[in-house]
Amino acid sequence: MRKALKRARRTLRTYRDSFGNIVRGSRESLERLAQPEVSDEPRAEPDTPQPLPVVAESFDEKDVKEERTCCQRHFGTDALLGSWFLAAASLLFALYGLALVIESWNSDDATWVTFAWGNLASGVMFMVGSFYFVSVSYPETMDRCAREALTVDVDTLSFVEKHFTFNDMLLATWSFELGCIPYLVVAAAYLAEGGHRNTVLGALLLSATLVGMACLYVWVRSAMPHEMQKNGGNGSSEFYEIFIEPCCGDNAFLRRHLGTDLQAGGWLFFGPTAVAAGLALALVCVFPGSLDAWIGFVQMVLLAVGAGLLLRSMYPGAREEAPLLG
Repeated sequence: MRKALKRARRTLRTYRDSFGNIVRGSRESLERLAQPEVSDEPRAEPDTPQPLPVVAESFDEKDVKEERTCCQRHFGTDALLGSWFLAAASLLFALYGLALVIESWNSDDATWVTFAWGNLASGVMFMVGSFYFVSVSYPETMDRCAREALTVDVDTLSFVEKHFTFNDMLLATWSFELGCIPYLVVAAAYLAEGGHRNTVLGALLLSATLVGMACLYVWVRSAMPHEMQKNGGNGSSEFYEIFIEPCCGDNAFLRRHLGTDLQAGGWLFFGPTAVAAGLALALVCVFPGSLDAWIGFVQMVLLAVGAGLLLRSMYPGAREEAPLLG
């Protein structure tokens, strides 16, 4: 009896072990079946549409952008640096005009009061124009303005938009043009006052202002959209065709420097400011103790440097970096 019980226990243990092996084997097989099959051959992907690459519309919209410091961002091109020089000169000019207004507040001299207020009004207009120049001189803004001007249908623009307000460049040049008008009022005040000295001063101021406005208008006209679209998008060249070509012929050197109205306007702005800076230096040498002479000299130097940098930025082959920043 005891031997039979032992034989029965051995038989049950054998069945238990065998059943356990079967269960474990079945579980492992199921797990292998549940796993994805790994093969060395490439698997066929489902037909799902892949996203198309995004093409940048302009250089400033690329995914990879060069990291720039704050100084490079705001002063890193000729146009930006020149615009900030113009802004500094215009701010100093406006502050000088404000000082003149305060000084003449209780004056009974109508000519002197007119001169003071004229300087203040002109300085404010130049300052407004300078900050418009700063705004349009950032590379991405300049690129956008150029694309808009070259692609717009000018027939859909109103007269005011087409000639005065289309972009910041047009507003900037018009601000400088309108900034000259107060000097016409000052010149009229001197002429109305009479006397040899006032008449001479009034005539000189009137002549200089009219010539300056004519020169600036070339720049103003070059910023109008219908003028920017001429010559295949290179801009109008009416100054060269009307004033240069009839007397000098089609000269390659002159065409390079005055071939577009934008360049011609830049030279017509830079040339007088450079001459005025030289005259201001002469006044400083003659009157070294005069605060007015020194203020005028600093203003004209800042203005001439700014105009020169803006002119340099108008040449197609000019490098983008500002020379003063290396």
